[in-house]
Amino acid sequence: MGSKKNVKQAAQDASDAAVNSETVAFVKRVIEDEQLRAQVGRAIESSQRAYERVAKARKPSKLLEDTQLHSEAAEALAAIRDVGLSLAEKGRARARKRRRTGRKLVILALGASLALVGSESLRSKVLDTLFGKEEEFEYTPPAPPPTAAPPANAA
Repeated sequence: MGSKKNVKQAAQDASDAAVNSETVAFVKRVIEDEQLRAQVGRAIESSQRAYERVAKARKPSKLLEDTQLHSEAAEALAAIRDVGLSLAEKGRARARKRRRTGRKLVILALGASLALVGSESLRSKVLDTLFGKEEEFEYTPPAPPPTAAPPANAA
């Protein structure tokens, strides 16, 4: 029984270490990136203002009509979204690079196909390269079968 607890504890420790390494990476980015730090501060401040407004409300039904609360909540959500996008920006840059490469390949293929459609000489060069040169030949119909000689008059 003691070994099962050790295995479970080791698995939990590994899980905690993985979560901690991700958290450390995010915290490190927040510390190093001044713009990201400002976005996090804005998100925290706007969220606090919205929370204080909700906490001070005497009638919760009035919160639905409170336009200032709506604007503060929208600002908080926008700030949180900006923080999330900034943290995910590294992955987006890679995806953007892959999309650019894909676009270039599509444009290249489209240009090549249009060139092949428009130029007969280019088309024949490509076909000759792919399938070998065409053999030129002339068709001559077969000779007609010999006709039988007319029978001689046996009179």
